[in-house]
Amino acid sequence: MGDQGLSSRRELQPWKCLSSKEILHTGKWCTIEEHEISLPTRVYTEGGKSEMSGSTIIPKWIWIKSPSFINVAAVTKEGKWVVFHQTKYACMKSLNSNTLAPVGGYIDENEEPLVAAKRELLEETGYVSDNWVDLHASVPDANRGCGIGHLFLALDCEFKGHGESDDLEEQQLLLLSTDEIEDAILNGEFGVQSWIATLSMVYSPNAFSFTEWEVTLLTSKGAHPFLRYVLRSAKNNLLLSSILIMFVGGLTRMLSRNLLFFMSREYIEALIMSTVEVRNEDPLYGFLLSYLYDNDYLRKTNSLIAFTTQSKRARGGSYLSFGPGEGHHIFNFDGRRIWMSRVMLGENFGRQKILLQCYGKPEPLKQFIAAARKHGFNRDSGILVYTVSMRAMGWVTQPNSRPRRSLKSVILEDGRAESIVADVEEFLKSQTWYQERGLGYRRGYLFYGPPGSGKTSLLFGIASHFDLSIYSLNLSDPELTDSLLQTLMNQVPTGSMVVLEDVDSVFVGRQSTEPKSKSVTFSGLLNAIDGVAAGEGRILFLTTNHKEKLDPALIRPGRIDLEVPFCLSTTSQMKRLFLEFYQGIEGSADLSDELTSVIPSGQISMAKLQGHLLKYKIDPKSAVASAGELVRGDTGGSVQSSSNEAECCITALDEEITRNRAEALRQLPGPPRRTSCPYSLLSRIKT
Repeated sequence: MGDQGLSSRRELQPWKCLSSKEILHTGKWCTIEEHEISLPTRVYTEGGKSEMSGSTIIPKWIWIKSPSFINVAAVTKEGKWVVFHQTKYACMKSLNSNTLAPVGGYIDENEEPLVAAKRELLEETGYVSDNWVDLHASVPDANRGCGIGHLFLALDCEFKGHGESDDLEEQQLLLLSTDEIEDAILNGEFGVQSWIATLSMVYSPNAFSFTEWEVTLLTSKGAHPFLRYVLRSAKNNLLLSSILIMFVGGLTRMLSRNLLFFMSREYIEALIMSTVEVRNEDPLYGFLLSYLYDNDYLRKTNSLIAFTTQSKRARGGSYLSFGPGEGHHIFNFDGRRIWMSRVMLGENFGRQKILLQCYGKPEPLKQFIAAARKHGFNRDSGILVYTVSMRAMGWVTQPNSRPRRSLKSVILEDGRAESIVADVEEFLKSQTWYQERGLGYRRGYLFYGPPGSGKTSLLFGIASHFDLSIYSLNLSDPELTDSLLQTLMNQVPTGSMVVLEDVDSVFVGRQSTEPKSKSVTFSGLLNAIDGVAAGEGRILFLTTNHKEKLDPALIRPGRIDLEVPFCLSTTSQMKRLFLEFYQGIEGSADLSDELTSVIPSGQISMAKLQGHLLKYKIDPKSAVASAGELVRGDTGGSVQSSSNEAECCITALDEEITRNRAEALRQLPGPPRRTSCPYSLLSRIKT
């Protein structure tokens, strides 16, 4: 039993050697003695106090005498580390492998440790140094002795001639970079703990920038131990890692089959390592992948993943990017070592996460993530579009999955896009207003009209304008259930767009179009939109080609706040699209008038006209000359015209209904435009 914890150290009673006898002597290299030891015994009372109570006698305690030794971390003026590749007997016997080793050797009798270090450096390698740092002195075995190990750092080493080593084993002199030294330590290529301790205390590049007076203080015998610690800590941000590497790096290979060791390693990592986890549902995941590759942090890895990045600056609108592949990676960020793991969450589930780790406090990780996020936002990136993975049971995305679209390229009826954008902008800046009045911070829009009239184009224009992510749901997926739909809606971050396209193809009234296979019910959809457990902060967009097929409960105020009609192409729209295609071409204005004389208003969709103009990208005259085919080829022209007239009638009716709703809701306190009805928009829409 031991003390539960004290605020200060107390004086400890030492062990006592009562007698000793020599049981083995092999000259100067090793002497083994048998000691009779008296071990003071401390007992603890019920009150938690302790007192001495005699001693315990250990009659046969083995004590090993061997010469003290030195190890030297030698670094050349060019920043290369001087090490050996050797075949040490103990490493071959215990670890079954060769080993890397720093300069080292025994201290002769009456020889000072620093003198021995300089001698061994010259004799073994042919290098000399005038810039030495005394790092540490310790015993290899806390209870058995085995001499004293002195650890040194030799800076600015110069080659003076071939060494005269008397070592018997085969060895090879190597000059390694700092990165190679770090990799070798982490991979367990140094087979002796004192070697690992020597190198790991100084392998940070910042450790090589000691000034002359700092070296003097560090090597002075009169220097206060705390001063030495402060100086070394200031120069080596990875000091804490030395402790872990001494245990993990040196013992990994010996204890790799011991389950207790792995448990201990995880416990140690939890104590002294900081960890940040990023999942692929978050846009930050893609930013990290791109940032790592763009800044050459992965120059040493052989495991990469390729993905497409959207950019207006790239030819074809996209270019090939790479990121770290699945597995473990190591890189430096601002002088700090960061470990990264890219992990799959479940077999074939499509969900992934990135784990970032460093020793000490998490500030380096926070700074790295902030830099990656800034890099991602500063790039000419696309809109993040999330879809549902049934295997992952959640949202998944790839970075920059869709190119941005300017609102100027979305050609609608005059003033319509501007009005919708103004409404979205007002919502995004009104969160506090909603909260103060106890209103759910949600907004819903219904885009309805014939196919190709610009509904989806406007969605991407809005997302690009406000830099919003799009979360797209396919309600017809047979594996999508009510509970999963509720979960997905709650996972959507504040200030994001949720898009349910062609909702009329899933529900006609309150009935599913595929009752045998459809799992989402109509009531489940309503609850996900604005039920008790519905999330807040998202903007919902429903699109449909047939508004008349929708149940009124789905589009009532509170669920759908703004109903926006989309019609077939008007004369104004056709002219604007034509001039956009052929801007700068002489006579394009007159040709646009000819086009609208051939194609009456309300006959074709804007998508169909755009497809026609794409056939004649540089030939506006041919585009006009063949425009009649668009009308003649549409056998349902009269039906389309009638449909367009019906849309206008519906718009007018909606205008009247919402105007009445506005009068009732306008009594709510707050700004007059902040209601849940679309009067502020429809009053500006021309029908």
